[in-house]
Amino acid sequence: MVEFTYPSVLNLHWGPEMTFRTPLGEDKKGTWILDAFGSEWVISCPEGKQVRSHDDEETTRAAAKRTLEGAATTSFDVLFPTLNLRVGFSNGCVLRLWAEEDDAEGSVPMEEGIEDELTDVEVEDWALFCPNDLYLRFGPGPKWWYGPRQMAS
Repeated sequence: MVEFTYPSVLNLHWGPEMTFRTPLGEDKKGTWILDAFGSEWVISCPEGKQVRSHDDEETTRAAAKRTLEGAATTSFDVLFPTLNLRVGFSNGCVLRLWAEEDDAEGSVPMEEGIEDELTDVEVEDWALFCPNDLYLRFGPGPKWWYGPRQMAS
């Protein structure tokens, strides 16, 4: 399953679908979820087609869904020392993720007027939500963490 949680924040779901309840009703998710929250990304396919995170929002969503929906994952590689991610698919396409330029220092400035202690929020470059409420977080910068989701903050 391919979805977007913000205009260009790509989320990929793997594994058996799980149904869960929200205030708006039932929804579904995979048992494994890749969240590309603080990353730029590009999907490159053998015929030369590319879809980029900074392309027109609506076009990007539709193209990414068409390209990846139903394709099996054939590789999942974390590249060191950058902690960039490369995911290969059965249709020959490859998804590459890397830290957003403005997030290279590890914090994102918040809007004016917020208390001093809340002026910077650390945003991971990307994360993998795993079964049993475990979480694999990469970034910001060249660091990673794995453990229970509630201990990740």
